[in-house]
Amino acid sequence: MKKSSFWTFILAFMPGAAHMYLGMMKKGVLLMTAFFLLIAVGGMILPPGLFLLPVIWFYCFFDALNMRHVSDEERKVLDENFVVKLDTIVIKTDWKQFLTKRHLVLGIIFIFIGFYMIIERVLGAFLFQYDWVWEIFHRLPTLIISFAIIFFGIYLIRGKKQPVKTEEDFVEFKGEEHE
Repeated sequence: MKKSSFWTFILAFMPGAAHMYLGMMKKGVLLMTAFFLLIAVGGMILPPGLFLLPVIWFYCFFDALNMRHVSDEERKVLDENFVVKLDTIVIKTDWKQFLTKRHLVLGIIFIFIGFYMIIERVLGAFLFQYDWVWEIFHRLPTLIISFAIIFFGIYLIRGKKQPVKTEEDFVEFKGEEHE
């Protein structure tokens, strides 16, 4: 079934929506999730990350307009290949192996985000407020989340402590005919 050029153009303004309209559900959901997740994280935790929003939006817009001219069978193949390529580019291996190899970098990133939140959201508010008691209780959830992120970063940097292996000195003699 041929898709309408008008509806593809209108839906292209919402990242991922035109892809879903064209039958590329996996790609559409991933692009839409990335866009709105970036808005949520950037708005609450790390505003400098919002500079990526126009990049994602323009990619989604022009990619959807280009996909309008591709056949349905080719779109299905491209949708599957997008997910496979995304797996190999982003993950390369399973998450556990990814996190163990890059725990130092992730730990530093989490510590940076935690300190940024404390400086920008908590300390910045105290500099311009006179009602300190209200501000402390108002900013307490942000402060707790900031410290949790910092401690998680420290945990990632330090890694798991390996248990000390102790060899048994004493081995019980069970006789000559033991099982």
